[in-house]
Amino acid sequence: MNNIFDVIDYKFFQVFSGENRKIHAEIIMVISDYFKYNNTGNIEKEDLVNHLTEYINHRAFDYFLDDEGNDISKSSSREKALNKLNLFKRNGWLIEEKIENYVDIIQFDDNALIILKALEDISNNSAPKEYTGYIYVIDSLLRTFDYNQGVSLLERIYDNTETLMNRLRGLNSSIKKYLTRLLNEDSEDANKLLQMLLNEYQDNIINKAFSNLKLNDNPSKFKNQILSKLNEIGSNEGMKQLVQNYKTTKSSTMDDQEIEEVIYKQIDYVYGIIEGLQKNILTIDDKNSKYLNSSKSKLSFILSDSFDVEGKIDNILKLMKHQKKDEFYEDAFGLYKIGILDHESLYKPRVYKEPIITVKLQEKPNVDQKFVDRVNERLFKENIFSIQKINRYVGTLLEKQTVIKSSDLIFETSDDITRLILIQLYSHHDQMCYQTEALDSIVTTRDIEYKDFKIIKRGKEYVK
Repeated sequence: MNNIFDVIDYKFFQVFSGENRKIHAEIIMVISDYFKYNNTGNIEKEDLVNHLTEYINHRAFDYFLDDEGNDISKSSSREKALNKLNLFKRNGWLIEEKIENYVDIIQFDDNALIILKALEDISNNSAPKEYTGYIYVIDSLLRTFDYNQGVSLLERIYDNTETLMNRLRGLNSSIKKYLTRLLNEDSEDANKLLQMLLNEYQDNIINKAFSNLKLNDNPSKFKNQILSKLNEIGSNEGMKQLVQNYKTTKSSTMDDQEIEEVIYKQIDYVYGIIEGLQKNILTIDDKNSKYLNSSKSKLSFILSDSFDVEGKIDNILKLMKHQKKDEFYEDAFGLYKIGILDHESLYKPRVYKEPIITVKLQEKPNVDQKFVDRVNERLFKENIFSIQKINRYVGTLLEKQTVIKSSDLIFETSDDITRLILIQLYSHHDQMCYQTEALDSIVTTRDIEYKDFKIIKRGKEYVK
């Protein structure tokens, strides 16, 4: 991935630094709107200057600075318009060129258009109301998937999946911001809290997300058919067609394996996001519940206006909070949690006591010492089947040879059979001195039938 400054000049973002950054942000949006509503990619410079001049003339900014920080507030509106237009040209936002009849035209740089869209979304908080729109497009593209256009369709599916995930992350972050703002808000104005909860939060979070994600059109209903189709196009036959389509539509020097890796990476990304989508939605829902519970607790605290002891203490603490005189209240009083004291507090209920039953002590039972010794031996016997013991046992077998068949081992006791099973089970452990390889032949040993396998030495450094 290229660094952004390999594509965009570092001066590109300087327009949003300095004292005039808000003015620059406002003017570039004015220019963007002018292009948008004139429905053209090229605007004559003179027309744009006249439009900016008129806007600045009516806007009456408090102060206006040139590139060097000099105050040009007393300059004419046209001079201010030209100054800012030249600023955006020098920093790479706008491009000026001459066409026939020596007419100067202005157009936006392609990177500037991408960033403008992002800035517009942020400033207008224009997150989509229907998050399921993305999942619906993904499902539609997969249901009508055409391998003759497979690579371009897969790229669209990937882009929609990435956008959906970014939107969900943004939604998660938005709820966290509201929760942080709620907990850090020092105001005790119930109306202000209700305004934030019922208007801002309801409009920006609930209406734009949960009405679709949780109620009307839950994305989980598309999950199975999307995953099934992804498995189909990721199969050997599907991958062959995609690789062929990639070669036909893309000018690339990559071989088939490299192309497959690129395609598999896109399919795996989409598969992983769709498979974990419901989990992400539940995480967001959990955070939403925390916000609502915190709002409820804070609102209850603000509206607490009872005249009992608890309400009076509540009011006292509120006054102390606003007085901000810690040294005055430092030794004022202490708060303790106690139960309610009434006429029954010292009452001690009568308890029925059963008579004590005497039991004779049993005589010491006779114990078979041989039995005790056998139990003791079994309890404290060294574990001959631990992973370390099996590793050492195989290491001994492979001291003078690098490969041995399991059928070549000698089986005299049940321990030998157990050891054989564990050799196979432990072979996949990273620290074992051997590995196993299955054979096609069937072996019968001590009335036990199993598939033969090779025990292959991995290296002396593994023997422990």
